[in-house]
Amino acid sequence: MPANWQVSGVVTLQSGAPFTVIVGTDRANIGSGPAQRPNVTGDPTAVAARTADAWFDTSVFWLQAPYTFGNSGRNTAPAPGYADVDISLQKSIPLTNGAGIQLRWEMFNLLNRANLDVPNRIALTPNFGRIFSGSRRGRCSSA
Repeated sequence: MPANWQVSGVVTLQSGAPFTVIVGTDRANIGSGPAQRPNVTGDPTAVAARTADAWFDTSVFWLQAPYTFGNSGRNTAPAPGYADVDISLQKSIPLTNGAGIQLRWEMFNLLNRANLDVPNRIALTPNFGRIFSGSRRGRCSSA
């Protein structure tokens, strides 16, 4: 690049963290406290296409018998990943007496990708496995 020009960028890529599917009621009759997990009969990650309406296969989960614990393990369902690309182009212009000015052009979320939040994880509710929120900017509130 010609003198006094600078290009920089930040790429953030994260895989989706796993999360635990829970039952919204006290099926084991142990009172309030730790969340209880349902039974599972297959692989919740085996879906052809992930959409906000069906992020993972909810049909493999079912309620365990009353007064028992489910066989589903911890962290069996995947959350969406995160991707963000930010770039900047800068031009430094020297002025007299050692002073200068910098012109800067910045683009945040260059690919305009929506990053989805974690799906509803309460088994067998009407919105189980669905995603209702996301962002076009980073997950942190300070940017």
